[in-house]
Amino acid sequence: MRKTLTGMLLLLLCLPMTRLFSQKDFAPGFIISLQNDTVRGLINQKNIVTSSHSCFFKTSPDSPETKYSAGEIRQYGLYKGKLYVSKTVPEHGDSSAVFLEYLVDGIADLYFYRGTTKDR
Repeated sequence: MRKTLTGMLLLLLCLPMTRLFSQKDFAPGFIISLQNDTVRGLINQKNIVTSSHSCFFKTSPDSPETKYSAGEIRQYGLYKGKLYVSKTVPEHGDSSAVFLEYLVDGIADLYFYRGTTKDR
């Protein structure tokens, strides 16, 4: 009986923690549409690979999240962070639209892209 009560107590303590780990990390940012319109809102900061293929955007904290893939918008960025530009790059013998992280704006532009691990 005591083991069952202890197990149930541990379960009740761990349940709220699962909500903490599933929260999304939205930060102030913007998207630029194919028509060059800037829309301000919140960008979900994902890992490097996910950020190269998708942008998760919402206009306000209470609005629904919209997923944009490369080719649907020109670019997106965080006000205090990274900028991603939609470009077509060769990958695995095909050309595909991805978001490249824009690192340097100069005589030569410098981008960063971490591809998938398919060829490694």
